[in-house]
Formats: sequence, C-alpha cells, structure tokens
Amino acid sequence: APCCQKLGLKQGKWTKEEDGILANYIAQHGEGSWRSLPKNAGLLRCGKSCRLRWLNYLRGGLRRGNFSKKEDDLIVKLHATNGNRWSLIASHLPGRTDNEIKNYWNLHLRRQFHSFKKTYTTNNSTTITIDINMISATNRKRRGGQALGQLPRSS
Repeated sequence: APCCQKLGLKQGKWTKEEDGILANYIAQHGEGSWRSLPKNAGLLRCGKSCRLRWLNYLRGGLRRGNFSKKEDDLIVKLHATNGNRWSLIASHLPGRTDNEIKNYWNLHLRRQFHSFKKTYTTNNSTTITIDINMISATNRKRRGGQALGQLPRSS
C-alpha cells in the first residue's frame, strides 16, 4: 500500500514472530485502534495490514479448508439475491471471511453459476426456463471472426 512505502514500513509475507506479536497484543488489549496498534505492539507494519491479517487469518473461530456442498449452494443462492455483497454473504457462513468467500466465488463458483438453468417470468406470467448449456454455440463468434464449431478455411 502507498502508506507503507511512505513510512518505510515492512511489506510482503508475515513471519510467525509478527503473527505472534499481533495475536498477543490483541489478546491483551483487544481489537480496535488499528492505526496505533502497530507502533504500540512494536510491529513495522501499517494498521491496515495488521487489521486484515487479524481478521482474515489469525482471529479465533475461522474455518479454513474446503467449502462444503451446502456452503456452495448457500453462496450461490445468496449471491443471486444480494450480488457481490460479500460481507453480507459471509454473515450467513460462520467462520468464513468475506475475502475468502469472494476469492472462492471468483475462482470456483462463478463459472458454475453461469451454467445453471435460468428461469424467467414474463409480463403475462409465462415462465420460461433456459438451459444455457443447450444453447447452440454456432451463432456466437470467437476472435478472428469464425463461428464456434466452424472449421477454418483452407487456402
């Protein structure tokens, strides 16, 4: 972050010693006052870096590891109703951080979400279900102007 460069603070990977210092300081003094925490704890980091390290990696009660099928389904449903409001989605998944859910969505679930069946209701209450996987790809164009599924011309 620009604030770290201006002040000559350490950037990059956290060491186990720094993690220990941060965890011990928060255990004694509690969360909050992130701006003054690094100086008071003796860390050469900015307050934002300390806050993010604590919230996303060190605090108790965090769940690490693979997401369950139930969590996947819940994330997809909540994203469909709330969009990219990751903090709101994280509030429904105890132990998961908004950052972790956002990264998981972008790396794993987004592609699956767009391949699900879509159901639409028109003005006259007619329901239409479209299976995106069944839409013909021949009408869509790729770079280079060739339709998908079309063989290149031989010269």
